[in-house]
Amino acid sequence: MVYAQFLAIFLNSGYNERVKSYSMTKDNEFKHPETEVDFHWWTQNSVVLHHHDYYEFFIITDGETVHKINGKTTVISKNTLYFVRPQDLHMFSSVNGQPSQHFNIAVTENMLIKICDAIDPLLFQKIKDGTLPVSINMTEAEFNFFIRLTETPLVSDSDSLTSMTIVSKQIIVNALSLLYHKSAVDVKYPKWFKTLLRQISAPEFLSSHVSEIYKLSNYTPPMLLHYFKLYTGNTIIFHFTKIKINYACNLLEKTNFSTLEIAGKIGFDSLSHFSRLFKKHIGKTPIEYRNGFKHAKT
Repeated sequence: MVYAQFLAIFLNSGYNERVKSYSMTKDNEFKHPETEVDFHWWTQNSVVLHHHDYYEFFIITDGETVHKINGKTTVISKNTLYFVRPQDLHMFSSVNGQPSQHFNIAVTENMLIKICDAIDPLLFQKIKDGTLPVSINMTEAEFNFFIRLTETPLVSDSDSLTSMTIVSKQIIVNALSLLYHKSAVDVKYPKWFKTLLRQISAPEFLSSHVSEIYKLSNYTPPMLLHYFKLYTGNTIIFHFTKIKINYACNLLEKTNFSTLEIAGKIGFDSLSHFSRLFKKHIGKTPIEYRNGFKHAKT
């Protein structure tokens, strides 16, 4: 059964997270199973929980989507490049029912090793040991470069299999190069910045206001904002809010704390404000998220 048929059946039958996972394989998912790469666009609001026997790169090209991978839920938006490994279990769902779009490049391990070796003989080992970043927020120029590749006649011409594989490999090479560069930047985090990230991620700090972060460093607010954008690709507010919401997800899944108690633990005086912000990031209210998690376990 091809994946589109599989998804249609589950969406039409009221699919929910109680479905454990679906295994996607090269033989039933690649348009041309005889090749070692595949390219396709995806515009469905939801994608069921699944894993692959191949590696996958995807880039969000429009809107935003809730992405759950290996039990961790985040909202990712346009300009995000993500790398998924065969052992990763992930799914997509819509944010407040709004549409989103991304394209996927799938590649076999054999081909990925060849591409990695052309960049750095140690690159594939970084992928295997988990030291290569799995996502990055691209600049507008980087994003537009990938879009230009997808808009070439080489990809749109479905009869040109050789051309499609060439463009797909180009996308993989450039995606790996971006992630590889990010790994080099991450390694070079100054000690003070690593310490700062640990401090603001500590559960006891999550009840603090974002202004408290500035007191933890010796830098002026404009300089600290600059470094956050340089090293993480995000603003301080976005980064800190994401930490809070991810921690709230963990508490909703693993504790019996009420949503009001959880809101207080991450610095929200207003339950309604916490619920609105949670839904903005996750696409569900805290209660809906907890109930969905409980259903998934049954």
